[in-house]
Amino acid sequence: MPINKAYPLDLLFKTLRRFAHVTKDPVTFEYIMISDFNDREEDVDNLAHWLKNIPAKMNLIRLHPTGSGLKPSSDAAIDRFMGWLTEAGIRCTLRESRGLDDEAACGMLFTQEPFRPTKLRAWETKDTHAEQG
Repeated sequence: MPINKAYPLDLLFKTLRRFAHVTKDPVTFEYIMISDFNDREEDVDNLAHWLKNIPAKMNLIRLHPTGSGLKPSSDAAIDRFMGWLTEAGIRCTLRESRGLDDEAACGMLFTQEPFRPTKLRAWETKDTHAEQG
């Protein structure tokens, strides 16, 4: 993803580890379930790698229609995925879908302006930002 050029994943996850260590709070991740794209066992292996040493909770979200041509994972695929996550030691839940009737469900709304963080948080250091360059 283009944003990873400005905010590399390794830096993001290093910051998340620091956040969890400082706050003693688990990090919640939202994961959109897309059929035959990110609902495979190898995707759980990748998640387990990135979440290593991060106390985490994974909220799984069924993909909602957005006109992209992508399809949501089936119930069976989601059940398998949740089982693999649990086996990998990752807590997970399937979020209930709401707002479909109003086209206001998760992933169906967007803003014109992307989020741009502007200041350091308590768990960040100057060293974290120096590693970007």
